[in-house]
Amino acid sequence: MFQVMAGFRRRVTVFAALAALVVAPAEASERPGAADDAAPMSRPAGAFDVATFWFLSNPKCPTGEVQTPGGCVCEAGLSRIDGLCVVAPPPPPKVVDQPPPAAPPPPKRVTQKKVPPKVAKRPPAGVAGYEGGTPCMDADLVALMTSAYGKKPAGVVACNAGCLPRPKGTLRSKADLDALARANGVAWCPESCIEVTGWMPPAEVLRLERLTGRSFCPTDGQNYCRAPEYVGVPVATTVEKVLAFSPAATPPPPPGSVALVLGFGGYKSGIPGNDHAERDAAAFKALLTDRLGYPANAVVARDNLTRADLLKLFAPDGDLAKAKPTNSLILYVSGHGLSDPATGKAYLLPVDADPARLAETAVALQDVYEALGKLGTPGLTVALEASFPTSVSDLVDPPNLPDTDVAVLPEKPIPGLSVFTAADRNQQTLVDPELGTGLFTRWLLEGLSGAADADPTGNGDRKIESVELYVYTAHHVRVTARKSFGLEQKPLISESANSLMRSF
Repeated sequence: MFQVMAGFRRRVTVFAALAALVVAPAEASERPGAADDAAPMSRPAGAFDVATFWFLSNPKCPTGEVQTPGGCVCEAGLSRIDGLCVVAPPPPPKVVDQPPPAAPPPPKRVTQKKVPPKVAKRPPAGVAGYEGGTPCMDADLVALMTSAYGKKPAGVVACNAGCLPRPKGTLRSKADLDALARANGVAWCPESCIEVTGWMPPAEVLRLERLTGRSFCPTDGQNYCRAPEYVGVPVATTVEKVLAFSPAATPPPPPGSVALVLGFGGYKSGIPGNDHAERDAAAFKALLTDRLGYPANAVVARDNLTRADLLKLFAPDGDLAKAKPTNSLILYVSGHGLSDPATGKAYLLPVDADPARLAETAVALQDVYEALGKLGTPGLTVALEASFPTSVSDLVDPPNLPDTDVAVLPEKPIPGLSVFTAADRNQQTLVDPELGTGLFTRWLLEGLSGAADADPTGNGDRKIESVELYVYTAHHVRVTARKSFGLEQKPLISESANSLMRSF
């Protein structure tokens, strides 16, 4: 309706305008001088402009335009672009030339210092126990080294009490076992320890313990009354492995250096045989002659001697005296020993010994020590691969802790004499399965080959002294017995001066 009304108003306006144009000439003709005013238009009186009439009669303009006498023009705020009245776009922003942004500086190169991972220090040879990742030895061995050299061994600490699995194959009561463990400074391993059956080298057991943080408990020595035996290793194989400890031969020892090597394996009178005695003696002799430079005539080797043979050997005019050990003497013995419970004396058993008559058929250890002292040799070393129980047996009572009072070491000091025993009193000696020798002999030979002079037991002066050799041997025997057998074996040393064993 609004559009209709708007169209009606436009029409009224047009008619009004037309009427004004028709009337205007008549009025003009009546005014004085009207003819003069109309002359310039050159049109008759009463006529009107057809264009004006058309414009007034056709008032429509496109959207956005308004009517003017001159035609349609754009409404205010609009501009004609491409024939249409539209809102003019805003002017483009003024562009100000700016210098290109500077390139970012290259990232600062940081060189990080490579820090090698911390690795627990390990001794270069053999097996070592560990206490919190640090090589450790039993406190008595650390104390012995400190006393002999005036300072603690570098890079090693004293271990806590040795850990052994609580024995299962024993007739002892729990109270007796606990008392025995306390007397020997031994602690039982926790029940959470991982049981291991069969032989595992001690270095491998220690490696697994460090990796897992758990204790490993060998059970072979705990479940059987008999100590594990590993026989069948050929003598030649044993000798070859021992010689590999020290690949290069060294110059001979000073003149007057003699060695006496004795092996007892073929026993009689119901005494169990010693299956590893032959390998022990052969390996010891081979090391002396092929690696340590001993001349063949300076090594006296005897096997399976009787009591008469032994007495003759140690006599003032016997074979030992004839060898003239004027500088040093090493006596090595692999065999059985016995102790008399009534007297506390320890005896070395020849092959014809009778356990029921030790005084008449065996040789007392103290007599052997006194015979050696009479030689007048400045440096005397005795190494005994033997145990000295009160009864002859190859059985072991787990955990193989000593419980007798036997004099296996010299009862009185003998100048220049050092005695090493494979075990503490009546402890059963164990066999090394890798070499087929006694466990004590295995580590004694390796230490004598040069390993005893290395850290943590030695000082690297290319000399092996009796304390160095004993500490090296005793430490590795103890660790191997505990970690590979679950038993205890504790070598002993007599109180004596720290004597030189060899230079190389």
